[in-house]
Amino acid sequence: MYKLEIEYHFDAAHKLLNYKGACANLHGHTYLIKFTLKCEDWELKNDMVMDFKDVKKIIKRIIDKNFDHKNLNREVKYNPTAENLAKDIYNRVKRKIPILYSVEIWEGLGTSIKYYRDE
Repeated sequence: MYKLEIEYHFDAAHKLLNYKGACANLHGHTYLIKFTLKCEDWELKNDMVMDFKDVKKIIKRIIDKNFDHKNLNREVKYNPTAENLAKDIYNRVKRKIPILYSVEIWEGLGTSIKYYRDE
């Protein structure tokens, strides 16, 4: 079994809906995201899980178009919590990279949320 991991970051603003506290106000984060792809030995193509360059290109296209330097409250139709962002990003990337296993997202140092589906 192999797990390929790639990290990517983006900057965005958001405010949390139905929340009492400082995060109910518009504020920004530099988000760090770790994408994990999983594959069995027999699934390797050209002895690779997937070319790093190809994975990065897909991730960059999705994140830059939909999330980077955006007000997330205007871009998405859900409350832009880290949990909801992780699930949304997972679903978008999974359509392009079927072997995606998980998406882990940090809004700051020391705290993260990981989204994956048991299959």
